[in-house]
Amino acid sequence: MVDDSIVTEVGFWDFDNVTLLFDANNDSKREDYESDYPATAEWQDDDYRLIIQPVNRVSIQTNSSFVYLNPQSSFVPLGDGYRYECRIKISDLPYVMVENGHVIGFDVSIRDVDADGDVLSFTEAVYGGLGTDPWGGLAFQYWLLSKLKLVE
Repeated sequence: MVDDSIVTEVGFWDFDNVTLLFDANNDSKREDYESDYPATAEWQDDDYRLIIQPVNRVSIQTNSSFVYLNPQSSFVPLGDGYRYECRIKISDLPYVMVENGHVIGFDVSIRDVDADGDVLSFTEAVYGGLGTDPWGGLAFQYWLLSKLKLVE
């Protein structure tokens, strides 16, 4: 990410972050959910998101839990932003089948939050079929995720 401020001292949802979305069985259909903007409790058991933040914190949110991980990571401030790398063990991810040819639903969003005093603004870049909810946030519509095929 490249920005004019690195925001880390606000609520966890307002941090600069990269979010990875998974439908581990690639089985979500629109009719599986009550609304177009399903609340976390509506997610299927194999739906989850991994939120990677530049404060050496990674969280996994499922339909019933929110867990923090302490990944091996590297944070490098740059003149106009930063580079953040982290390594997450596949065994730390829920519901991931690691076998050649398995297809999962997958998407990624990059969120750049900037602060001007107490006022936050953000820009999000999203790959794939995610939309926005009526409040301007990301709509985690698991039935629209892109497909990722695992290969050796």
